[in-house]
Amino acid sequence: MLKAEFDQLCEEGAAGAPKMMTVAMHNRFVGKPGRIMALKRFMAYVATKPDAWVCTRSEIAAHWREHYPYEKVGPTDRLHPSVDASE
Repeated sequence: MLKAEFDQLCEEGAAGAPKMMTVAMHNRFVGKPGRIMALKRFMAYVATKPDAWVCTRSEIAAHWREHYPYEKVGPTDRLHPSVDASE
């Protein structure tokens, strides 16, 4: 199922709409021998794809901060509520 989802997202990304996939790591999923092997096979598959970026949530946040920084005036300003420091 992970491979099918990954392949679909790659196809959509190649069409010009980049995607992000999250793989849950709950102990009920990866804590069983057969399931951890399936995860290992999936990660080996992803490693064969040169355009796939496997990263942590903090790496994603750093990427967004670097490439899409907060702007007091501009498109990202509308994403944040106004804060009055005098209050």
